[in-house]
Amino acid sequence: MKMTTEIKHKYYEFNEPENDYYALIAADNQGEAYADYYEDVVGKDYDEDASCKEVSSPYAWNTLINAADYNEDTLEELIKQFDQYGLLLISSDLG
Repeated sequence: MKMTTEIKHKYYEFNEPENDYYALIAADNQGEAYADYYEDVVGKDYDEDASCKEVSSPYAWNTLINAADYNEDTLEELIKQFDQYGLLLISSDLG
């Protein structure tokens, strides 16, 4: 499987300590990234304000592969994950 050069979506990073938990999320827009963060990371009842920034796809890819303990078998899985919408990375204490 090859990774395409077509960028399908945007990438948003929720950093610590600004946020309680780190997350890297692929979404169409910032609103969707926030919705995913509140639903998949901190929970819908979370009452703190989160902040995120849009990051480039090369930055997001490098962050993903640097966080993964991967080998040739899992590289294809990482490519599939990177091309999907939603949560890509989460704080290790939540994973």
